[in-house]
Amino acid sequence: MGTWFQDYIEQFKELWSNLNKRAKVVIISGVGVDLLTLILIIAMGSSPDYQPLFSNLNPRDADAIIEKLDEQGIPYRLTDNGQTILVPSQHVYKTRLDMAGEGLPSQGVVGFEIFNQSNFGTTDFERKVNFYRALGGELSRSIQAMEAIEYAKVQITAPKESLFIEEEQPAEASVLLKFVPGHKLSPDQVKAISNLVASSVQGLDPDKVTIVDTSGNLLSRNTDKDFYNSQLTMNQFEIQRKFAESLENDLRAFLFKVLGPDNFTVQVKAWLNFDKRQVESKTYSPVVGDEGIVRSQQEHEESYEGENPVATGVPGTTSNIPQYQSVEEENSGGTYESSDVITNYEINEKIEKHVYSPGSVERLSVAVIVNSSLERDELQKIRNAVQAAIGYDPERGDMVTVTSMDFDETLKQQVAQAQSSALQAQKTRMYIYGGLIVLILIILSILLLSFKRSKESEEDMVGKAIDYMVGEEAEEEMAATELTEEEKKRQKMKTEIAELVNEKPDEVAQILKSWLLED
Repeated sequence: MGTWFQDYIEQFKELWSNLNKRAKVVIISGVGVDLLTLILIIAMGSSPDYQPLFSNLNPRDADAIIEKLDEQGIPYRLTDNGQTILVPSQHVYKTRLDMAGEGLPSQGVVGFEIFNQSNFGTTDFERKVNFYRALGGELSRSIQAMEAIEYAKVQITAPKESLFIEEEQPAEASVLLKFVPGHKLSPDQVKAISNLVASSVQGLDPDKVTIVDTSGNLLSRNTDKDFYNSQLTMNQFEIQRKFAESLENDLRAFLFKVLGPDNFTVQVKAWLNFDKRQVESKTYSPVVGDEGIVRSQQEHEESYEGENPVATGVPGTTSNIPQYQSVEEENSGGTYESSDVITNYEINEKIEKHVYSPGSVERLSVAVIVNSSLERDELQKIRNAVQAAIGYDPERGDMVTVTSMDFDETLKQQVAQAQSSALQAQKTRMYIYGGLIVLILIILSILLLSFKRSKESEEDMVGKAIDYMVGEEAEEEMAATELTEEEKKRQKMKTEIAELVNEKPDEVAQILKSWLLED
C-alpha cells in the first residue's frame, strides 16, 4: 500500500513538472474555487436551523429566558427588537418544557406564588385583592396552555356582598385572548373557557364571563343558552352551508365552460326552512241524488183509543190536609195517534294531511361577477342561464345578480412573481451545481490530457533516443564497411569526445563555456 502511494506521488510530481505555467494556474484556480464552494456548502448545511422558542416577550421574561439559555449553554438569536428568541430546532421542545417548569414566560402574570412572601402588615382588603389577582393569573396560564391561544389575560371583579339583597353585586370576569396565527376557537371551545373561568370563581355565572380577542371581536355571545340548548341548530347551519356550497360548485362548473378559468367569481347564499309542518284539511261535498246514503233511521208511532183519563185526588200530602170524600166526574171518549221518522244521511267528507319535511328551500341569493366588459344583452343571457341552473322562483324572493368588472390582479401577479422568483432561484442553484460539475470535469480533462501528453512526450523521447542509438550503431557498422581512412579517423574522434563527455561532463562544460566566451 505504501509503495503504491509513493509511486502515485512520484507520478504526480513528474506530471506536475511537465505542465506549463498556464496549465498550473488554471488547475490551481479551479481547485481553489471548488474548495471554496465546498466549504460554503458544508457551512450552510452544518449551520443549525433556528426556530422561534418564544415570541412577543416582555423585557423581563426575555432577560430571564436568556439567562437560563446561557446557563444551559444553548445558542440563541434575538429578533423583533428582542421580543422573539430563536434557538436551534433540535432544542425547541425540550427548552420549552424546561422553561415551563421554571414558570417562563410568565407574560407578567402573577399566580399564587404571590403568597410565598407573607407580610404581617397586609390588610384583609389587600389579601382579597391579591387572591383574585393570583386566581386571574392562574386562569390565564391555564387558558394559554390551549393550542390555539398565544396569550390570555383574565380579570375578575369580586362580588359585592351586602345584608340587603338589592345591594348585592354578582362576580364578573373578562378574558382577553390572542390567537396563534392561523388558529381560531370554535363555539364549543369558547364555551369551555367560559365554564372554566366560572367554575373557578365562587358565585360566578358563565353568562357573566365576557370573552374578546385582541382584534376586538366579542366571542362570548356564542355562549347564549339558546345557541347551545340544541345541537340540531348547529347541524342545521352546517346543512345550510353545505347546500349553498354544493350549489356554488355546480354553478362554478357550469360557468367554467362558458367564461373560462379565472374569468368569474360566484357566491351563493341559501336560506332553508327547518320547520316541520303538518296541515290537516277536511272537505265536505253534497251527496249524489235526492236521498243520498242513509246512515241511520229511527221511526216512532203512538196511538190511543177510549176514555181520556182525568186526574183525581187533591194536591199535597195527606198528613197536612184533612180527608174528604172524592167526587167522580164523567169523562168523554177519544182517539190519539202520533208518528215520527228520523233519518240520518251520510255526507261526502275528504280529510287530507300534509306533512312538510324540514330543509325546504326558503330563499336563494346568487351573485356572479365577470372579469370583462360585457354588453347588457350578454349579461342578461348569463343571468337567465344562472336562474335556470338554480331553479329560480320569484315567489320565494330569489335574487340573481350578474355584473361585469375588471378584477384586481395585484395578488395574482404577486403570487406569480413569487413563484417565478422561487423557480429562478431553483434554476440558479441548478446552474451553480451544474457549473461546478462542469468545472470539475474540465479540470479532470486537463489533468488527463496533460498526463497523456507528458506520457506521449516521454515515449517520443525514448523512441528518438532508441532511434538515435540504433542510427549510430548502424552508422558505425556502415562506417566500418564503407568509410575511408579519413572518415574513420573523424569517427573515432567523435567517439572519444562522446566518451569524454560521459566520463567528465563538468570539465567538458567548462571547456565549452570558455570557447563561447572567446568567440
